[in-house]
Formats: sequence, structure tokens, C-alpha cells
Amino acid sequence: AGADPRVAPGRPAMKDVVSRLRKPRDLEKAFVAEAAAQPAPSAGWTPTMTMFHLARWRDRLWNGLTELAAERPVNAAPGNIDELNDAEMAGATGVSLADAAAQSEVALTSIIAMWETIGDQPFSWFISESTGEAILRNSYLHPRIHLADQFVQWGEAARGRRLTDETWSELRPVEDPTRLLGAPTSHRAAHRPPQHGPHHGAATH
Repeated sequence: AGADPRVAPGRPAMKDVVSRLRKPRDLEKAFVAEAAAQPAPSAGWTPTMTMFHLARWRDRLWNGLTELAAERPVNAAPGNIDELNDAEMAGATGVSLADAAAQSEVALTSIIAMWETIGDQPFSWFISESTGEAILRNSYLHPRIHLADQFVQWGEAARGRRLTDETWSELRPVEDPTRLLGAPTSHRAAHRPPQHGPHHGAATH
């Protein structure tokens, strides 16, 4: 079959990225089904807010990839990311969990289609330097960080740790996890109930 000419040496292969992008679908659908039966948390983000947040950032990345494909300047979100997340969360008011999840799914489908079209190429998106890195951070690693946080809020810290460990294990054959977001031990330490929603900066967006 030969090497994919759109993949630079040492970068994620198309089949590897696509296979990992398809996994969030089942994980997120199962999360949404389970979350619907959970009581509202006393602090932190609700499952609806989490899925709304994932949808907004997937939309944002898709817009950036569209600009890249059209050879236009790529515009990442400016300013403080945590402040942007907090301000944007007002839009989640009145959105149902099912609708937020559907929006996130549509955005993920669009990102997969874009990746299959443009492949891996240089792309400056926060700390990412290629389309493959940006997509793995945004649509594979980022959702799992938030789902692990949700499990912790449900009182299932061990489940959150298992998801984190699984994530790092699955990323290693594709990309050095420390390159994507620091050491796994320090990342696991972040899986504690947040005070005002999970704030983790731009690294995974």
C-alpha cells in the first residue's frame, strides 16, 4: 500500500487518527445515555454544559481547518481561553443534553471528513503544529478529559482514572502523549471536581 504521501515522517497516519476519532462517538453516546439519569451536580459543569463545550470547540476547529483548506488566514480564538469558555457557556442555557450531544456529533463528523480530505499538514492551532495534532487534541483527548472530570463529579474517581490511563495507552502508538499534553501523572492529578467548570487552558483545544 505504501506510505500516505500526506503524512510527514513521524506524524500520525490517517488511518490511526480516523480510528481514534471514531471511538469518541460510542464513548460520548454511552456517557450521554448514562448522564441523563444522573442528578444535577452541586458544583462544576453539568453533562449538558460539557457536551455544549465540546461542540463549540469542535465547530471552532472545523472553521480553522476550513480556512486552511481554502488557503485563508487561520483565526484561532483570541484572548484568555478560560474566560472565553465561561462567557460562551451562557449559550448553553435552555439547550437539552440530547441537542448538545447531537451538535457535538455533527461537528465531529465534519472534522473527520475534513481530515480525510486534507490529511496531515502544517497547521498552527494554539500549541499544535499540524492538523493531526490539533484534531487529536480537540476531538479525542479533549472530550476524554471532560468525561473523566464528569466521572469524578459522579463520585467515580477510579473510573475517571481508568479512562485517563486508557487514553494515554491508545495515544502512544500515534503520538507521544507528553507532546500532546504533559506527563500522564500530572494530568491525572487534574481530575478533581472543578469549582467552576474544568479549566485546562488551550492545550487540548
